[in-house]
Amino acid sequence: MWDGGAFPGAVPLTSSFGTNQTLLAGVATSIALPPAPGTHTLTAGWSSPGPSTQTTIQGVGCSTTCEAWQFCQASAAGGSCQSLNLTLTWTSPDAGLGFNSSTVPARLVVTRSGGLVPTSLATIPVFTPQGTVTTLSGSAGSYTGSLALVAPDEDKTFVAGWPDGGPTASLRIGRDTNPPAVGVTVLPRPAAFPDPWPDNPNAWKKDETALVAVSIDGGRAATIADVFVVDSGVLITAAPPTACGCSSCQCFEVPLPAAAEFPSKFSSARSAVIIGTRPIYDQAGNASPPTSTEIAVTRFLWRRLAQPSFLSLTEDGVLIMNNNGQIEAMGRDGGTLWRASTPAGFAPVLGTSSLYISENDGTFSRIRQLSLATGLSTATFCESAAIDFTSNLALATSATGVEIPIIRRGTRLLFGTATCPSVDLESTSFSTNLMTALEVGGEIGVYLDLNGSIRRLVFDGSTVVDGGAVPVIGGSEQYILTPTHLLRSWNQTVVAHPRSNISSQSSQATYGTALTSPFVASNAGVWGFNAAYLIRQDFNSASTFTTTDLIPYPGPTAPGFAVKSSDSIWVPRPNEVAQLRLDGGMIWGSQGPVGSFIIDIPRTPSGAKTCGAEFGRLYVSSPSDLTAYLVYTKGLDGTAFWPVNGFNSVPGHDFANSRNQSRSLSPWACP
Repeated sequence: MWDGGAFPGAVPLTSSFGTNQTLLAGVATSIALPPAPGTHTLTAGWSSPGPSTQTTIQGVGCSTTCEAWQFCQASAAGGSCQSLNLTLTWTSPDAGLGFNSSTVPARLVVTRSGGLVPTSLATIPVFTPQGTVTTLSGSAGSYTGSLALVAPDEDKTFVAGWPDGGPTASLRIGRDTNPPAVGVTVLPRPAAFPDPWPDNPNAWKKDETALVAVSIDGGRAATIADVFVVDSGVLITAAPPTACGCSSCQCFEVPLPAAAEFPSKFSSARSAVIIGTRPIYDQAGNASPPTSTEIAVTRFLWRRLAQPSFLSLTEDGVLIMNNNGQIEAMGRDGGTLWRASTPAGFAPVLGTSSLYISENDGTFSRIRQLSLATGLSTATFCESAAIDFTSNLALATSATGVEIPIIRRGTRLLFGTATCPSVDLESTSFSTNLMTALEVGGEIGVYLDLNGSIRRLVFDGSTVVDGGAVPVIGGSEQYILTPTHLLRSWNQTVVAHPRSNISSQSSQATYGTALTSPFVASNAGVWGFNAAYLIRQDFNSASTFTTTDLIPYPGPTAPGFAVKSSDSIWVPRPNEVAQLRLDGGMIWGSQGPVGSFIIDIPRTPSGAKTCGAEFGRLYVSSPSDLTAYLVYTKGLDGTAFWPVNGFNSVPGHDFANSRNQSRSLSPWACP
């Protein structure tokens, strides 16, 4: 200031650190202090004798070096390093997980208590388990990068930050390239279950539900979505682990009635159902390899010691057989329902509710009627002094539904009514083969070999009328009845005769090779074997034979009968019952000697038909036992039953062995 107002000139400013400036009156002026801390002097004015003023300033600064997680607090002594109060947090990946890749994306979040993360903090160091250092890059508190998971497979710890006094964050993750280990175990069929298969007691039966245990090592527990039957849509259900006898496995039920025929419904006595597992992933993303195992499955159901012969089936599926001097009724489980002692000499025939047998006890011969429900005798027909019956019993049915047993005794033909009418025949030279059928007008026709011819006799309820004959040409003569014709075969020829006039001929077919076992498998055609082929000759509605099919067939057959389904035919062989494809070749064969066999359709335990199901029963007799198998019978032909008793060539038409052409086959058929 000077007297009279503001000083109009400039005042020099000098400093002890060599920086000089000029000050203008009333104008603020800045001067840069040196970076090094210390005491500095500022002098404004002129040296003596001019006026001047002086001031002292204490300077502070940061000459020390701080860490990335610190900042420098300036001081006169050169400054000090202070913590930024940072917190490091791994947000990915999740700690504790395993990964099957060599690198894993990672993210770290950094926060600062009381302020923002400095923009100068651009990287965060990460110390790897191998002792190397990598970095995560970012800004504003978010840092990303990747973590290298080198071999071997094990848990590894990564440390982000500054372990020497600074903030850090640890992450423990693992490298895991090992897939889960899946074990699939089929439980043996329990020893407590009845009737194990002698050839393999552990094999499950086709009508049972098998148990499969699945264990997972290194992955989640298996579910029903992970287990399947190969090549099928069969639904597997879960069961408690205790059902499989384990605590850490998963237990599943496999319904074999639906699954047991894969990959083919025509499998052998032992087949295999293949159980597979789908890929099961662990937390690291490793998938288990494909796993499968086989369930040993058998068609075998049960075997009973017996001396069976003359197998028959009731209309509700009860098996009737001669068993060493007894008639025995057997349920589908092989249990005996009743027994009746009888000196029966020929096959029993079955009606709808009664059983008819011919017997000779050494004093009398008779036809006896028994209840199919109890085995008790309900009536006796044609009893006489001891004269052996000399034919198979046949069962005719009148137009009003009355069942009439018919048999030959010596030179007489007996009709088993209340008065037992009979007719004397002019010759003793006729076979044991009797066939019956309803004729036009409701009379009963009886067909038999008589005096060198096939003769038709007509019974009107009280008398018998000769209805004509066809001379037998000779050579293994056989005959069967269709609804409209009598068909007879010998050697290489099959001839059709109208039943209305059997002395005439409507059609003839000749094979190029002799038939070794001619028989009829349906009402519309003749089937037979020669040396190499199964031969089918159709008999159509025009009463003529049509195209012949030659189906290659491996091996010999035994004389017997055929049962036909929609895609196969059953025939006996010396040591098996063979199921043949209609396009050639054998599908399946039973095991062991064969005396006779019979096939039943699918049924409920009470005997009701279940034609929507696929599996019926095959009963095979041998000299010492009776064996039941579960077999594919869907589409069993309702016109194709021609059973006989044992290896003779007497057609019986139905599974009741009634030899009654007019009897409906629907109780034993599943179209």
